[in-house]
Amino acid sequence: MRRTRWLLAAVLLATALAFAEGTGRESDYSKGRCEESRRRLPEYIEWLHSKNPPVFPEFIVLWISYSDDPRAVQPMIEVLSDTTSFVSRGFAPYVTAADFLGKMGDKRAIPVLTRNLSLTRRFESSVWNDQVHIECAAALFRLGQLQKALPVFRSVLAMGDRDLDIIPSNAFRVVGTPLDSYRGRAGALDTIYGYLREAATSGNAELRAGAALQLVDVDTDLAFRVATDVLNLRTPERVQDPKGWYYILGARRAAVLVLGAIGDARAKLALKALLTDSEKSVRVAADHALSELSRSGK
Repeated sequence: MRRTRWLLAAVLLATALAFAEGTGRESDYSKGRCEESRRRLPEYIEWLHSKNPPVFPEFIVLWISYSDDPRAVQPMIEVLSDTTSFVSRGFAPYVTAADFLGKMGDKRAIPVLTRNLSLTRRFESSVWNDQVHIECAAALFRLGQLQKALPVFRSVLAMGDRDLDIIPSNAFRVVGTPLDSYRGRAGALDTIYGYLREAATSGNAELRAGAALQLVDVDTDLAFRVATDVLNLRTPERVQDPKGWYYILGARRAAVLVLGAIGDARAKLALKALLTDSEKSVRVAADHALSELSRSGK
């Protein structure tokens, strides 16, 4: 039962974050979900407060998050304020609520997000607690609260590439959270880019690749070096080491994105070499990156 609940939470988390970022291929579906969620938002909020809702609370929170509606800010603050009702449902409701609040940019969320950074015993699982801490820190980062977010981000970097069971699945947030709140804030950007250069040396290959992607426009040479180093990592055999295989493969695919973002002659040469890579998903990603570069005239 515990494993089933964890898998459901992981699926919900991945779905929520994917929709939050809104990829182009999903945009039409996302738009439809957003419109439906806004229309039914009063009903969902009523369900959220019900002692016997018709569906699991994690689904209600997820559907509310699709709305992108300011009316949902206060209910999501209430979700993050809870330390009992939703705990049995795993970390997904809290993570979804934090992501929504960061995305909405409402300063009213800062106090509850900050309080959640110090809640270390909400779950028995330290990894689940870390999941919530990371998403709250990412939300605070998006709300311009750099000094509150960075200590959490750095604590994740310190995990390096230790046992994959202790590395939260949303660890990419510590390098992949949008920088929009800091445009025009030179001092803050200097701090952030210094942190990202630090992250580019992490023992965690996915974080190195994610940091490189953020650094493409400010330190292209470093971004290229990190991407090529990650791509040169040996992918373990899937049968012998499934976690390691998944981890390294994800990092290598992220490194392909870095090369595509750089888009210069050396990056295109490296991408062409990847068309014969042993991993199909890397070959597909490289081919897509080259197609996008060609389409854009680079």
